[in-house]
Amino acid sequence: DKDELKQLKQENKMLRIENEFLKKLDALDHEKSAHAKQ
Repeated sequence: DKDELKQLKQENKMLRIENEFLKKLDALDHEKSAHAKQ
């Protein structure tokens, strides 16, 4: 039980990090698109 909780917390942490990374990547993509249209 404790091992499972530890594993889930670790997985959750990784997913949060990935999520933040993807948000930043998406924001950069939108910036590039905006500049390309000008």
